Amino acid sequence: MGFQLRAVRQCGVKVRLVLLDRGFWSYGIFWQIQQRGAFFGIRRFKTAKFKTVRRLGLKDRLVRHRPSDRQWRKAGLPESIELRVIEYQFRGFRPTAVVTNLLDPR
Repeated sequence: MGFQLRAVRQCGVKVRLVLLDRGFWSYGIFWQIQQRGAFFGIRRFKTAKFKTVRRLGLKDRLVRHRPSDRQWRKAGLPESIELRVIEYQFRGFRPTAVVTNLLDPR
Protein backbone atom coordinates (compact mmCIF):
# COMPACT_ATOMS: atom_id res chain seq x y z
CA MET A 1 0.00 0.00 0.00
CA GLY A 2 2.85 2.39 0.77
CA PHE A 3 4.13 1.90 -2.77
CA GLN A 4 0.68 2.67 -4.22
CA LEU A 5 0.31 5.85 -2.15
CA ARG A 6 3.81 6.95 -3.23
CA ALA A 7 2.90 6.34 -6.87
CA VAL A 8 -0.22 8.50 -6.56
CA ARG A 9 1.74 11.30 -4.83
CA GLN A 10 4.42 11.27 -7.52
CA CYS A 11 1.88 11.88 -10.28
CA GLY A 12 0.62 14.98 -8.44
CA VAL A 13 -2.93 13.80 -7.69
CA LYS A 14 -4.36 14.79 -4.29
CA VAL A 15 -6.10 11.72 -2.92
CA ARG A 16 -9.31 12.50 -0.98
CA LEU A 17 -10.95 9.05 -0.80
CA VAL A 18 -9.32 5.64 -0.80
CA LEU A 19 -11.53 2.56 -1.23
CA LEU A 20 -9.80 -0.55 0.04
CA ASP A 21 -10.45 -4.22 -0.48
CA ARG A 22 -11.04 -6.09 2.79
CA GLY A 23 -7.69 -7.87 2.24
CA PHE A 24 -5.85 -4.58 2.91
CA TRP A 25 -7.11 -4.32 6.52
CA SER A 26 -4.18 -2.69 8.30
CA TYR A 27 -3.98 -0.23 11.15
CA GLY A 28 -0.84 1.22 9.58
CA ILE A 29 -2.58 1.85 6.25
CA PHE A 30 -5.58 3.45 7.99
CA TRP A 31 -3.29 5.76 9.94
CA GLN A 32 -1.23 6.65 6.88
CA ILE A 33 -4.32 7.60 4.85
CA GLN A 34 -5.80 9.64 7.70
CA GLN A 35 -2.52 11.52 8.28
CA ARG A 36 -2.58 12.61 4.62
CA GLY A 37 -5.98 14.25 5.18
CA ALA A 38 -7.85 11.66 3.13
CA PHE A 39 -10.75 9.36 3.93
CA PHE A 40 -11.02 5.63 3.42
CA GLY A 41 -13.73 3.03 3.21
CA ILE A 42 -13.25 -0.71 3.63
CA ARG A 43 -15.51 -3.66 4.30
CA ARG A 44 -15.24 -4.89 7.86
CA PHE A 45 -12.71 -7.65 8.42
CA LYS A 46 -14.43 -10.59 10.08
CA THR A 47 -12.25 -10.72 13.19
CA ALA A 48 -11.81 -6.96 13.71
CA LYS A 49 -12.57 -5.91 17.28
CA PHE A 50 -14.11 -2.56 18.17
CA LYS A 51 -15.25 -0.76 21.29
CA THR A 52 -18.38 1.32 20.68
CA VAL A 53 -17.89 4.97 21.63
CA ARG A 54 -21.29 6.32 20.50
CA ARG A 55 -24.29 5.21 18.48
CA LEU A 56 -25.22 7.47 15.57
CA GLY A 57 -28.20 5.49 14.35
CA LEU A 58 -29.72 2.03 14.25
CA LYS A 59 -26.82 0.45 12.35
CA ASP A 60 -24.33 3.29 12.53
CA ARG A 61 -21.78 3.85 15.32
CA LEU A 62 -18.48 5.43 16.22
CA VAL A 63 -15.94 2.94 17.53
CA ARG A 64 -12.41 2.79 18.84
CA HIS A 65 -10.18 0.30 17.00
CA ARG A 66 -7.13 -0.93 18.83
CA PRO A 67 -4.90 -3.28 16.82
CA SER A 68 -3.99 -6.55 18.50
CA ASP A 69 -0.50 -6.50 16.98
CA ARG A 70 1.86 -4.34 19.05
CA GLN A 71 4.14 -3.58 16.08
CA TRP A 72 2.23 -0.34 15.48
CA ARG A 73 3.08 1.01 18.92
CA LYS A 74 6.74 0.23 18.30
CA ALA A 75 6.44 2.20 15.03
CA GLY A 76 5.25 5.25 17.01
CA LEU A 77 1.56 5.13 16.05
CA PRO A 78 -1.13 5.81 18.66
CA GLU A 79 -2.59 2.77 20.39
CA SER A 80 -6.06 3.27 18.87
CA ILE A 81 -7.97 5.11 16.16
CA GLU A 82 -11.59 6.29 16.06
CA LEU A 83 -13.62 4.90 13.15
CA ARG A 84 -17.21 4.70 11.98
CA VAL A 85 -18.95 1.38 11.34
CA ILE A 86 -22.05 1.30 9.12
CA GLU A 87 -23.74 -2.10 9.05
CA TYR A 88 -25.83 -3.27 6.10
CA GLN A 89 -27.28 -6.38 4.51
CA PHE A 90 -28.48 -7.12 0.99
CA ARG A 91 -31.29 -9.64 0.66
CA GLY A 92 -29.84 -13.14 0.27
CA PHE A 93 -26.40 -12.16 1.64
CA ARG A 94 -24.79 -12.17 5.08
CA PRO A 95 -24.77 -8.95 7.10
CA THR A 96 -21.55 -6.96 6.82
CA ALA A 97 -20.33 -3.42 7.43
CA VAL A 98 -18.32 -0.60 5.93
CA VAL A 99 -15.62 0.88 8.14
CA THR A 100 -14.48 4.45 7.48
CA ASN A 101 -12.67 7.36 9.08
CA LEU A 102 -15.40 9.74 7.85
CA LEU A 103 -16.90 10.38 11.30
CA ASP A 104 -19.41 13.18 10.62
CA PRO A 105 -22.93 11.65 10.49
CA ARG A 106 -24.22 14.42 8.17
